[in-house]
Amino acid sequence: MPKLLRLIAPYRASVVIVLALALAQSLANLYLPRLMADIVDQGIVKEDNAAILSVGVWMLLIVTHSFGLEWQTAWPLLLVLVGLSMVVRALLQALPALLGGRS
Repeated sequence: MPKLLRLIAPYRASVVIVLALALAQSLANLYLPRLMADIVDQGIVKEDNAAILSVGVWMLLIVTHSFGLEWQTAWPLLLVLVGLSMVVRALLQALPALLGGRS
């Protein structure tokens, strides 16, 4: 694990951003069933169209923001993966020299 942490050290900010955005996306997705329950309990059971509309608008906003979070998470994650692949490639290219010329 310490070796992995050393490899991702240059990408620490991107990793933190990816984790924060993934957490926000997960929380948004976990909140959707609660909103659906509110639509059923407050809107459908009580026949309150205004409650259905207002909670439905919240659901729509959360879904669109969750989709946006997916796209925002992709870029820093891509930077981390490209950087790590470059490090692994350099290590693999240096491996024969490290092994003393043995194949």
